[in-house]
Amino acid sequence: MQRLMGQRVQVATFSGKLDGEVAGVYPDNFLVTKEGQRYYIRWDAIAYVTPVEEL
Repeated sequence: MQRLMGQRVQVATFSGKLDGEVAGVYPDNFLVTKEGQRYYIRWDAIAYVTPVEEL
């Protein structure tokens, strides 16, 4: 996940999907920011993470 720092990603969790920029990586979660909001996502809640290609 460190190599995705500063890049846009789509994160699928068991409660839905979120796209935003990876702003931090921590031992128990990582931080995604979108439109000024911060989302801390726990590792065990992730179904997948994929980079979002810019057009």
